[in-house]
Amino acid sequence: MRAVVRGTLKSLLRCGLAAGVIATVGLAGPAAADPNPITPGVYGDPVAAAEYWRPQLADDSCGLMAVADVVGEITGDLPTEQEMVDLAENTPSVSQEGPIYLDPDAPGGGEGISYKDLVVLLAHFDIPSKVTYNEIADETGVPTGLPSLEQYLGQGRKVIAFVNSAIIWKDSEEQHDSSDHYLVVTGVDTNTNSVHLNDSGAEENGANEQVPVDTFLAAWDTGDDTMIVTDAA
Repeated sequence: MRAVVRGTLKSLLRCGLAAGVIATVGLAGPAAADPNPITPGVYGDPVAAAEYWRPQLADDSCGLMAVADVVGEITGDLPTEQEMVDLAENTPSVSQEGPIYLDPDAPGGGEGISYKDLVVLLAHFDIPSKVTYNEIADETGVPTGLPSLEQYLGQGRKVIAFVNSAIIWKDSEEQHDSSDHYLVVTGVDTNTNSVHLNDSGAEENGANEQVPVDTFLAAWDTGDDTMIVTDAA
């Protein structure tokens, strides 16, 4: 699945992504262990993670900014958007010929990046990670879905989810059928039934953005619950 531009200018300026068919990826990984919430009922540490949120400046850089956010959370050193662009433009893609990312104004540019290449970019920073989604979860041994998401966050692992942006942003003018946007899931609060996000494409401050669990699940379901999860420490 490579993200491509959605149909309207408004969508283009928010992230420039749309869903394709998810190809099977053979990635092995251990099943999640029982979570250990930092605060009772809260998985992850969204307040600490909010420090590493930055807005995306390019039309289609939500994937790059999600990777930068995770790198910042793990290492304490947050790459800039330009540093991520330079890296992606000079790193071969594992999902297509050519580099991971092309400038939106370049021929063939403006299509965002593949979820497979998020794993490549994280590996550049010595952060191993895996892709999972419903179709391959049993095969790879890397579960997805809300209970697994809670477990990963409770273990201190970082998660990038592929969602439908219009559902997250409550945008009735855009399509609600396919995933088109990467964001970092920083917490799940079972006390308030909310999911915490670092969302580079949000119109307002997307640091520690909070949405109802049902809203997140609906947006995530459009991409078959696709996520990139870092390995356990």
